[in-house]
Amino acid sequence: MRKVAGIVATLFISGAVVLLASFLLLKLKPGDPVLSLPGMSGNANSSLSVSDRRYKELYVEYGLNLPAFYFSIGNLAVPDSFNYIANPSERSFLVKLSRETGRPDVIANIYSLLVRCREESKDFSPDYQWIVSRGIINLMNSESWTQFNVTYSRVLDDWKNESVPQMKSTSIISSELRMAKCEWKQWIPVISFHSKNQFHSWCKGWIIGDNSGILKMYRNSRLSGLPVFSVIRKPFIVTLAISILSLLLSVLISIPAACELVVRRDNKWVERLNNALLFLYAVPVFWVAVLLLILLASPVFLNVFPSSGIEPLEGFPDDMGAFMRILISVGYYVLPVIALSYGGVIFFIRLLRNGLLSEMQQDYIVTARASGYKERIIVYRFALKNAFYSSLTLMWITFPALLSGSVLIENVFSIPGMGSLLIRSVQNQDHPVLIGIFMLIGIITSLSFVLLDIIQYFIDPRLKTEKGGMYE
Repeated sequence: MRKVAGIVATLFISGAVVLLASFLLLKLKPGDPVLSLPGMSGNANSSLSVSDRRYKELYVEYGLNLPAFYFSIGNLAVPDSFNYIANPSERSFLVKLSRETGRPDVIANIYSLLVRCREESKDFSPDYQWIVSRGIINLMNSESWTQFNVTYSRVLDDWKNESVPQMKSTSIISSELRMAKCEWKQWIPVISFHSKNQFHSWCKGWIIGDNSGILKMYRNSRLSGLPVFSVIRKPFIVTLAISILSLLLSVLISIPAACELVVRRDNKWVERLNNALLFLYAVPVFWVAVLLLILLASPVFLNVFPSSGIEPLEGFPDDMGAFMRILISVGYYVLPVIALSYGGVIFFIRLLRNGLLSEMQQDYIVTARASGYKERIIVYRFALKNAFYSSLTLMWITFPALLSGSVLIENVFSIPGMGSLLIRSVQNQDHPVLIGIFMLIGIITSLSFVLLDIIQYFIDPRLKTEKGGMYE
């Protein structure tokens, strides 16, 4: 039960970390989240902007007016209510001047009066409307309270010179300019707690499938309009297959190779070969991939394997059976799997060799030698099992790295996997797909470590203690 509870706790913590990390990723990405939606000014096919009513509707619809997290640390000069202002430049105007003056009530009142001026100007001629709107924009671009005062005086003079009709709000704003500052408020920290926030909506959407709030912005690909995980599913299967095959190939090659290096450790050529592995490990993986393409997939040398893709360009015939499809597809995976497993093979050989050499110093090995066992039998029958147990963790953690490291390999061999999808999403700024890829890799990484914990418990007898022990 304790082991099960530990696994459940690990899954819960890992899931929470993945959700939090993905949320931080989408919050820290550059650009306005609403403008990046199809149909807004962030899209080249539209001229809509933050001043449109549609922008404000989307800002509230996607919950961007809510606080980001369950709590926020601010100061007494800037209230959380400013989050409800959809226009980012207007929101910045409120925050900057309130922080400097310590009078958010007065700054908020001035803001509402400026908005009222804009509404009053709608009764004027188009030329006057443009003059008033330009003046208000200049005022809200003020970086400081002093700049606002200077700009306000200049705007009033411009309106007077242009014969703009008098507006009631301007006289009230003029009276507010004489307020007394309370700069000390910006130095008083305030911790606010929020039951409704963007992160809660994000988690709720992933856990119970609630397609509302901020998650709604990242459900579909910006490029294709399809659901994110339907876009990722096929490339992920391809990358997962290549990664698993690479891991298996690395293990199958490294075990006998490491054992032979230990059995023949007194041979000077074997020692030189072991030293050469360090040099080979430093060779970049993409260089190995290109070399394999030139040697084994080029008409100049040995045109044995296909050079790109995972299936023939013309596709499979409709009447071809599943077995023949798999058999033909195997050839497309050979070079990518070899290239991706190249570094893993050398790493595993070095790792297992060091573990075996350590085991060969143990007392039970001395006893086995005294019993008359040959060195090869001692290595394979006795030392290998314990060395493998000790090395399993380090070998296992290379699997998530293979998923991430397949980007270069997939591009060299033109494989439609996660790597190609990742680069295409970066080039097209398809943030929903990028966040989906990040979350999927995070989930797979978490599950792989939980699976490692379970496998170690069942295959390593040293983890099974007497009743009342850690795993009982």
